[in-house]
Amino acid sequence: TVAFNPFGESIGFSPAVRQYFGGAVLGDTRWNNGISYTNNARDPLRVVFSANADESTPGDSNGHNLGLSVSYITGPFAATLVAERIRNSAQPLPAGFERQTVLQAGATYDFQLVRLYAQVGRIKTEAFVDSRTVSYQLGAAVPIGNSLILIAYGRSHDSRPLKATTDRTTSIGYDYFLSKNTDIYVAALYEKLSFVSSGSAIAGGVRVRF
Repeated sequence: TVAFNPFGESIGFSPAVRQYFGGAVLGDTRWNNGISYTNNARDPLRVVFSANADESTPGDSNGHNLGLSVSYITGPFAATLVAERIRNSAQPLPAGFERQTVLQAGATYDFQLVRLYAQVGRIKTEAFVDSRTVSYQLGAAVPIGNSLILIAYGRSHDSRPLKATTDRTTSIGYDYFLSKNTDIYVAALYEKLSFVSSGSAIAGGVRVRF
């Protein structure tokens, strides 16, 4: 989710991060009491396996969480396929929760003039009220001198027995690099959720990496 969109891990402006971790996925980007295995990161084919201990508080639990990702990274191209089975969370779980399964695919290609991003995923939650969410995102990063123009659009559709909602999010940003470690940015977002009025946000700042 983070690596295959132009806004990275920005919860404020990345449509994918907002839609996956704003309520669709039961948990955060990390699990408590977890362990993971990663093969040699220099290999084009990269495999990551993760699992965690059976958690009971403050959320509920039906067992261990399991995750597997397989990625191929070479030159300007990268692609990934990820699967998760979630049975516990540090966050509150829906009534009658049994399990959640997450499937996601992502790809990116750097054409020099523009880097393109794409993601598609499905989240299925089994509880007293079952739900299924299908989400996709398209994005681009355009380099201009020492700056980047960032654009992303995401759509997430959540289906339940008596209701379906769609979240559409569009973001645009401008990032100017003063040096290797310091940049100035400004970003804007427009979001429309079914049955709810639309909303927008704008932010800017200076970022220093240590």
